[in-house]
Amino acid sequence: MKRFFGIILLSSLLFACGANKSIPLGKEHLVYNAAGNDVANIFLGLYDSGQFVFEVKPVSIEAGKEGYIKEVGNYTEEDNWYVLHFSKKSKYDLHALFDEELDGTDFYEVVDAHTVKIRKDIKAFYLWGILIERR
Repeated sequence: MKRFFGIILLSSLLFACGANKSIPLGKEHLVYNAAGNDVANIFLGLYDSGQFVFEVKPVSIEAGKEGYIKEVGNYTEEDNWYVLHFSKKSKYDLHALFDEELDGTDFYEVVDAHTVKIRKDIKAFYLWGILIERR
C-alpha cells in the first residue's frame, strides 16, 4: 500500500513539474519575421518582460529536428541597441546563426558566445541571407 501511494505521489510530482513547459513572456514589444522564402521561417520576438524568443523553423522536411532552433533569453537596451543575452547552456553557435560576413555588420553585432546586439532603428535585417522584417 505504501508503494502504491509512493508511486502516485511521484507520478503527481513529475506530471506537475513537466505539465506546463511554456514560459510566460508577457506582451509583445517588438517582433521580426522572415519574409517569404524557401529556406526557413525565422521569428524574433521581444517582450515587455525583458525576455525574447528566437525561433528558426526550416521549410525543408529533410532538415528534420536538427534544423529547428528555439531559444528563450533575456534582453536589455543599450543606447541604440537591443542586447540579446542567450542562455549559457545554449547549444547553438551564435557566430553561425548571426553570420556577420554573410549578412554584413550594419544590422547586428555578435559580442561574445552568448550575446548579440541588434540595432533598434532598423525596420529589417538579413540573417543567413534571409530578409527579416519588423512586424
